[in-house]
Amino acid sequence: MAITLTEFDIALPGLESTDAALLLSEPMPVSEQSQQSEAMPWPISLIAPLNQFLARFEFDPEEPIFWLLPNLAYDEQRLNTLISALNEVAPNGRVQPGHSHPVNEFFAHGESALHCALIKAMQLAKNVTFIALDEQILHLNEGVTHNNGAAFALARVKFGEMGLHVPFCHGEPCFDIEQHNPFPTLLSQAVKEVPAPIEHIVAPALGEEPWPSAWLEGYLQLNGKVVEQPKVTQSEYVHGQLGAVFGLYSFIGIYNDYNSSMHRDIILHLGSTPKLYQAASVYQWID
Repeated sequence: MAITLTEFDIALPGLESTDAALLLSEPMPVSEQSQQSEAMPWPISLIAPLNQFLARFEFDPEEPIFWLLPNLAYDEQRLNTLISALNEVAPNGRVQPGHSHPVNEFFAHGESALHCALIKAMQLAKNVTFIALDEQILHLNEGVTHNNGAAFALARVKFGEMGLHVPFCHGEPCFDIEQHNPFPTLLSQAVKEVPAPIEHIVAPALGEEPWPSAWLEGYLQLNGKVVEQPKVTQSEYVHGQLGAVFGLYSFIGIYNDYNSSMHRDIILHLGSTPKLYQAASVYQWID
């Protein structure tokens, strides 16, 4: 079973070129205008521009949507507020906690949401639309969000015999990585599923934060399982992090790179949502 992206797009604050942004090996071209902030009630700061983004597309009312949401697991009230707002704009029907439509779902896992949604999509093995949304939150005060802009990504996933194969995709809750570190187990499991050494690692978006020592322990599991000089890409955004969008953005970029070139590297894609979830996926291309 392999994945084809039949349609995809991204919208990031200050983005100058979508095509250039999808080249994961290059710095993302952005405008300084994205540094201009404005005050807007939340979640209108997300929903208003989301409406504009969704207006670009046509939706099949029978096709499920998987919503990749910001990490709001720590604030159930805000999560429910966002889901209620999405009810009003869902292009193929209402979104409810758990299930609706009958399989629309939301994944409030930040950057790891892509991996969680991918696991469920592969279980369904049917056409699914992923929609990711997040924003650069700089300050919260009595329900007002000061932000540098909302970000969105959309990808339509179709399953077939050729395209992006995912031999491994798994994640684990991780509320304190120093107390419980799932990365060694995740990476040990991942390398068992690959037919050849890993050539490219797509690391999580940490911005300027240092890599946790627990991650370095996990990378020891890759010893002997990667090529001598693997390519390492770290997805990050120069004006801030956009968790849920970055997981899908990286996935789109990986697919686009495979599809537009002749390289057939085996890629390890990591997702990290602090104090919530850690995930890993392995990709290879099937012609």
